[in-house]
This record gives sequence, structure tokens and C-alpha cells, in this order.
Amino acid sequence: MQNFRQIGLLQENLAEQTKIYSSLCHLLQSENDYLIQSDVNNINKSAVLKDGLLRAAEAKEEERLNLCSNLANDLRLRSESPKLLEIATKLPEPYRSKLIQHKSSLENLFAEIKRLNHENEILAEAALSTIGGTIDRIKDALAPKQTYQAGGKKKDTNQTKHLVHREA
Repeated sequence: MQNFRQIGLLQENLAEQTKIYSSLCHLLQSENDYLIQSDVNNINKSAVLKDGLLRAAEAKEEERLNLCSNLANDLRLRSESPKLLEIATKLPEPYRSKLIQHKSSLENLFAEIKRLNHENEILAEAALSTIGGTIDRIKDALAPKQTYQAGGKKKDTNQTKHLVHREA
């Protein structure tokens, strides 16, 4: 029967999506450590890996939508974008429970990814704030200062010439 082949493909797709999102979750946990340690090299590597995982997830999601649409047509569901739960309710056991289990696993992963992403965002904002403060302190330190010369006249001093030589 064609339905069972579609169901099998859908289950494979969901298992692959679960692996991708699980990898993303582990990567976000590592990224959290890198942000705490201010490990710029690993943060950059993490961003590249994250981009690849998100592209793979996007491709798998598009595939899943097509599989769900085809399966919904086979099951005579009238939804343009059927949900997994709608499809699962029309399937016999053990297919129903497996689809529901995949859906639950993905929802848990999405919740964890959202939590980790929020934590990483807070750490990244704190790091950027620290960098901004450091830059401001450097600017203040290099700003021209007014000092008094002999005779009580003010003299501007520009410290930037002491920091960088013109030939550089």
C-alpha cells in the first residue's frame, strides 16, 4: 500500500530532523561555554556549524511538508498544510504512536533550543556591552586633555600621537 511507504518516509524524515535538532542543541550548549570563556575562534566555528545545521533542518522541513501533504491527500484530509497530529489520528497503531512520539521529541528539542538560544543571546549581549565599555574607556584615555603650562595658560595634549607612530 502507498500509505505505508509514505508513512515510512515521514518517519525517516522525522528521525533525521530529530538528529539535526539534537545536534543543534548540543552545539548551542557548547556555544554557551564558548561565550562564557570568550573563545572567539570556537564561537566563529560554532556559527558556521549552526548555519549548516539550520540549512539541513530547513531542507528536511520542506521535505516533511511535502510528505505530509501527500499523505494527507492519500488519507483524504482536507487541510492544505496538515499537522502531524491530524495525520497521526487517521493512522493505525503502531504508526500513530510513533508519529506522536516523534512530534513530542521535536517539541521538547525546540523548547530546549529556544531556552539555550535565549541564554546565549544574554551572554552575547553582555560580552558586547563589555566590549563597548572597554572601547569607551580607551576613547576617553586617548582624548585630548587640557593641562596648565608655566604661567597658567592651558595647553591641549593629544595622546594619540604617543600611541601610534605616523609611519605605522
